[in-house]
Amino acid sequence: MDRMRWHGLVPGIWIGILFLPAPCKAQVFGGNPPSLKWEQINTDTARVIFPVGLESEGERVASLVHYMNLHERKSIGTQEWKINIVLQNQTTLSNGYVEVAPFRSEFQITPSQQVFSLGSENWVDFLSVHEYRHALQNMNFRQGISALVYHLFGQEGFALVTNAAVPNWYWEGDAVFMETALTGQGRGRLPSFLDDFRAYMVSHTHYSFLKIRNGSLKDLVPDHYPLGYMLVAYGREMYGNDFWEKVTSDAVRYRGLFYPLSRSLKRRTGENIYEFYQSAIGFYQNHWKAEDSGFQTRSLPITPADPRTVTDYQFPRFLDSERILVVRSSYKRIPAFVVIGLHGGQQVLTRQTIVNDNYFSSRDSKIAWVEYRTDPRWGWKDYGVLKIYDFRSGTTRTLSHQTKYFSPDIAPDDSRIVVFECTPDLKFALKILDLNTGQVLATLPNPDQFYYTYPKFTADGKALICAVKNSQGEMALIRQETGDGKITILVPFSHKVLGIPEISGSHIYFSASFGNVDNIYEVGAGGGVVYQVTGEPNGCYQPAVSPDGKTLVFSYYTFRGRQLRRMDLDSTRFREVSPETIRGTNDLFVGKALRQEGADILDRVGPRDFPVTRYPQTAGLVNFHSIQPAFQDPNYGLDLVSNNILNTFDLVAGYNYNRNEQSSGISFSGIYAGLYPLISAGAGYTFNRNLVTSHGDRVFWNERTVNGGLSIPLNFISGKYFYGLTGGSSLYSSMVHYRPNPKYMLRDFSVDYFNTSIGFTHQLVQANQNIFSHFAQTLFFQYERTLGLPYAEQGYGIGDFYFPGLFVNHSVVLEGEFQHRDNQHAYEFPDNFIYSRGYDPGTYSDIYRLAANYTFPLVYPDFGFAGIVYFLRLRANLFYDYSRSRTLHAQGYFPDYYRSAGAELFFDTKWWNEYPLTFGIRYSRLFDADPLDPSRTHLVELVLPLQLF
Repeated sequence: MDRMRWHGLVPGIWIGILFLPAPCKAQVFGGNPPSLKWEQINTDTARVIFPVGLESEGERVASLVHYMNLHERKSIGTQEWKINIVLQNQTTLSNGYVEVAPFRSEFQITPSQQVFSLGSENWVDFLSVHEYRHALQNMNFRQGISALVYHLFGQEGFALVTNAAVPNWYWEGDAVFMETALTGQGRGRLPSFLDDFRAYMVSHTHYSFLKIRNGSLKDLVPDHYPLGYMLVAYGREMYGNDFWEKVTSDAVRYRGLFYPLSRSLKRRTGENIYEFYQSAIGFYQNHWKAEDSGFQTRSLPITPADPRTVTDYQFPRFLDSERILVVRSSYKRIPAFVVIGLHGGQQVLTRQTIVNDNYFSSRDSKIAWVEYRTDPRWGWKDYGVLKIYDFRSGTTRTLSHQTKYFSPDIAPDDSRIVVFECTPDLKFALKILDLNTGQVLATLPNPDQFYYTYPKFTADGKALICAVKNSQGEMALIRQETGDGKITILVPFSHKVLGIPEISGSHIYFSASFGNVDNIYEVGAGGGVVYQVTGEPNGCYQPAVSPDGKTLVFSYYTFRGRQLRRMDLDSTRFREVSPETIRGTNDLFVGKALRQEGADILDRVGPRDFPVTRYPQTAGLVNFHSIQPAFQDPNYGLDLVSNNILNTFDLVAGYNYNRNEQSSGISFSGIYAGLYPLISAGAGYTFNRNLVTSHGDRVFWNERTVNGGLSIPLNFISGKYFYGLTGGSSLYSSMVHYRPNPKYMLRDFSVDYFNTSIGFTHQLVQANQNIFSHFAQTLFFQYERTLGLPYAEQGYGIGDFYFPGLFVNHSVVLEGEFQHRDNQHAYEFPDNFIYSRGYDPGTYSDIYRLAANYTFPLVYPDFGFAGIVYFLRLRANLFYDYSRSRTLHAQGYFPDYYRSAGAELFFDTKWWNEYPLTFGIRYSRLFDADPLDPSRTHLVELVLPLQLF
């Protein structure tokens, strides 16, 4: 069944910043409407491109990049390329990446509410430091073999060899280290960043380095960001500031053809990468074990760890003294709102829709959250819309449309709701809405442009409590009156992150990073002394207090997911937190390495007077950057690839040689995505095409082809579903010019035809372990016909329908397919049909196929070999195919049947610790005669390559 799916190519290599379980965007083709106007700051170091109105952000990025280019190279090298940086402001997602081909970076500049994942630093500053470090990495890895490949094949070839030599954990770990060394915070100073590894220590769990590198579909495994930071920081702490510059220089030069980075580590430390990893883990665990805060609490689990699957329980809210409302998600099931009894029992209310943040608010019978939605055409435009679910009536309402809202909270009077709004021009505000109509009742003043996170109404509804970020990246807990907007600071500003507040009487509880582990803290409603409430060995988040104020429930990070725990509240056992602790800096055991690199540069970099000029959307449309080999026997060629910086125009010019015909051809194809429809065009000319006639003579001709077309790709998200609708039409013209031949009178001829297609997808979001969506449909129809003579036509359609199987990760897939061709056979269109498994293509006028598949997982081995291949999952598929064709003979149409059944075994793997690949083995039992081999009744075949998953 998997061979019936459309398969993509290997994705472009890019280096990002986030690892959030939320929608993610990178390399969006034609993602902004033509109405969005652009400006630029263009210098010898960087071109910063930004929408009109973001001049101050563009200037800040340019200033930081110039400073780092001049002063922060001592641990990476002195080579320099100019980079293009594009600021994207139409999305509600927070991300950034550097792409090597073409060399550019994109910043998604909307800040995130999730400060325990990304910190509180000014988001534009944070992106500038982190992403420009990636740019410096790429600039200085042009050495040795990597430089040679760059000169031969351009930027894509360079990206391929450097990513093969230097693992992804180094790219991200080094950038996280720099964001930590050069700012007042950085993720290296966030205890939550290392929660995964600390959870292993607490539970005495040990995973191999290969498993940590490749991930798992059954266990909670940290990704390459915290892994990379720990290895990079440990290496610098032990071996000096220039340690990794030397190691990566060896690697990109391929000093040691196989495993060059590990070989360099062995030469310089006496340890290969596996041994180096164990030493680094031992270093951190020894420090964690040595910690003794002198304050420990004893909490009890409400939701014990599930040994079968990783499960998260987040954002607990008391419904009454015995019941808690949470968001529950797991590797097997999509997020749902669940009621949990303090003493056992769980009830699912409804599934949560697709979100950027699982946070929700609950009051009485209502649940409010922000749903993630996208613009159907413009991929960079998305929204946060307000959803209200009433679990008494079972109804869901959408309270806003095309808004950019975050983090709602329902007022105690059940008539209002507060949301945080972040506009595309980075203006921040709290808005109070009517809970029934969505009308804005008030916008609270924000003279200091605080960035608000997770506001909460006080019990009387007259004020809001929330943690805010200032422009220096510091956080404070504040109270803001809903009447006059007056702000009172309850916990002073510092570089320690603060979480969601919970208000209980005169107490405010919140999680914070005041120590080496995130815990729950308390402050009075009027501010004052801060007290530590929990003293747990790993991160405690999202506190909830029972109506009587006696029980605290929180989400606790374990090696099997986020667990709900409870403890009795006794203020006499709280521990006072000193102001020095709140203001202090946490270097998490690698202070020497951080100091060697430098110190906070953000206050040193002042504004510079860069000239701002207009940047047309059509600027630099042709931007050749790479040469790609194109080998698919018998065709061998080279393609010259171009992409512009705004990613609205792709162009490929190529040369191809066919070894069977000994013919050569040149071609180009381009697609422009800057308008609502995508406009495509192409042309090619092939020399010396030929064939051998029945008399043994060879006939030569040259062939010209031209094509052009329009298409509209629409992709959007609503509720729990992804939707896609794409339609388009293209015109093709081919002209054949015969070379003179004394034996044959051959006339030049042309074929003109059109191709019209439409495709539709509808898919329920799926969990990590789900092989396929539990409910999805994909449909595709295509019609091709010549214009004039020779006459030819072909119609094609296929549909896949996905349903749940007997168990949660099982799937039933039903398929239908047809293809119709004319009977004249004067011209043949490409054969799109997917034949019954085990059979060869035949000759027919009409054919259809029905198929049934049952897919299920067998085992999750989490096993690899020598860093070459790693097996994540083995899965099986049982199938039955039924196909019938009609062929026109002199006596009329005759039917042929092609029926088969069998089994497939698929291996979901990673190769070289980086590249996901699925391949399989298929056994087919044929019940009818094969059109080419009638004696065949059984067939075993290797399905390779199958797909990237």
